[in-house]
Amino acid sequence: MTLLRWLAFLFVLLAPCAADAIKICGDHKPENCAQPLVKGQPAPFTGQLNTRSLQIDLDLKAESCATLIEREVEFERKKLELDLKLEQHLRSEEQTAFERALAAALADRDRWKRAAEIPFYERPWFVALLTTGVIGGTVAAILRLSKEDR
Repeated sequence: MTLLRWLAFLFVLLAPCAADAIKICGDHKPENCAQPLVKGQPAPFTGQLNTRSLQIDLDLKAESCATLIEREVEFERKKLELDLKLEQHLRSEEQTAFERALAAALADRDRWKRAAEIPFYERPWFVALLTTGVIGGTVAAILRLSKEDR
């Protein structure tokens, strides 16, 4: 219990000191605050201390770099979209040209196929049957006539 009282006493003593210190907070992130140091006071971190003007300059450069990166990314995205659209257009044109060429080739094939077809009376089986019938009929007629002549 006495430890708790000591902690409360220390808190009461140190609270006004913390409230007296000037804090500078950023507009974008209020949780990021900075407390100026007095000459000779040790910094609570290791690293580089910047003046306000230098920090503002660095922040502006960082913001402009972020803006430039966003612009470049947007430009590349749009460029890739245009390339994709062009590729799709060219493929559809190639597909259309291929379909036209295929239709022309099929029409040409069908025309040649119709031209190559011969009528049934010129087909070999029909000519063979007709020739056999005619020759057979002629031979039969000659034989009948030769029997009558005797």
